Amino acid sequence: MNATTSSQFIGRVLQASATDFLVGCRVTHLQNSGLAFGALVRVAAAQAEEVIPEIFGIIADIALPGDDLVKQLTIAADLPQSIHQDQHQRNLPVEIRVLALGYRQGNGQIVHLLPPRPPLTLANLYLCTPAEVREFTTAGRLGYFRHILRAQDVPTDELLAVHVQQARQAHRDQGDPQWVLRATRHLIALLRDDYDRLTRALDALGEVVR
Repeated sequence: MNATTSSQFIGRVLQASATDFLVGCRVTHLQNSGLAFGALVRVAAAQAEEVIPEIFGIIADIALPGDDLVKQLTIAADLPQSIHQDQHQRNLPVEIRVLALGYRQGNGQIVHLLPPRPPLTLANLYLCTPAEVREFTTAGRLGYFRHILRAQDVPTDELLAVHVQQARQAHRDQGDPQWVLRATRHLIALLRDDYDRLTRALDALGEVVR
């Protein structure tokens, strides 16, 4: 059963491929939610009868693109507080890059494979609840780690570390403090032939897992 009704809406898909997708959201959602680098998210299909009802991913980047007005304001001699407040209310989207990590099949099972097709534009993006984080991270054998490790133009060491920190807390809250040990062992197995990269990854993990 998919208990996702309490998930927090973040934004909508702007463009997508099989490996990642770009999402737009309001500045207020960035400020007033748990939206952050490394957060686990999901994209819900528009129709409940879709073969792939949900695609899961991880936030790999958050960008606030400027425009001509912002460029002019950056060189102004002084900016009153009202200007800052107006900027926060403008309808410019925050752009969020999400790496695809897996999907839920029509029978409810979660698999850690890339989705057979990308989400449609304007599909809704939601921030995963702790229960959804636990469900996704225990659905298989942490196979989704490989999707993060092969991502291009992404600080994968820090991304994995932040994700492990989030998932670790979700599991500890439900009495499973051993999840982080399983995750660390799996990461070591994946990178055992790349000592330099393994060292960087473990160093990043050391910043969040104490």
